[in-house]
Formats: sequence, C-alpha cells, structure tokens
Amino acid sequence: RSVEEEREARMRERREAEVVCLRFEEVEALQMETASLRGQLERQLLLLASAQEEVMRMSAAQRAMQSVRDGVRLQELMMANDVQQQLKGLQHALHDLQHL
Repeated sequence: RSVEEEREARMRERREAEVVCLRFEEVEALQMETASLRGQLERQLLLLASAQEEVMRMSAAQRAMQSVRDGVRLQELMMANDVQQQLKGLQHALHDLQHL
C-alpha cells in the first residue's frame, strides 16, 4: 500500500508540476501580449503627438492668414476712404468752378 501511495504522490506531483508549467507558459504569453500592446500604445501616442503638433501648426498658419486678410481689408478701407475724400474735394472744386 505504501508503494501505491508513493505512486499516487508522484503522479500528483507530476500533475502539479504540469499545472505550474502551464501557468508559467500562460504568464509568459500574457507578458508578451502586454509588451506588444505597450508597443502599439507607444506608437499611437507618438502619432497623436505628431497630429497635435500638426494641428497647432495649422492653427498658427490660419491665424497668420487671418491677420494678413485683416491687414489687407484695413488697407482697402483706408484706400476707399482716401478715394472718397478725393472725390469730395473734386466735387467742391467742380462746384466752385461752376460758380465762376
């Protein structure tokens, strides 16, 4: 009977060792998957940072373009005002000439 118990103990130990090996393999597989996911996440974060920089550059360029448009519009208004003043001056001169 002792021999039977020894055999059962060895079989139980073997099964426990197999379970430990399986668990170890599962842990290794999870570690590899985690490393892969970490790598993917790092790449996504780099892409995100790059996209954010691009958005900021585009935003700055849009503000600069708007500033130029505003400057051009201001110049147009000033030129229109000058032309209007010159027209008034010509109208007065014409009016003065008509009364000579």
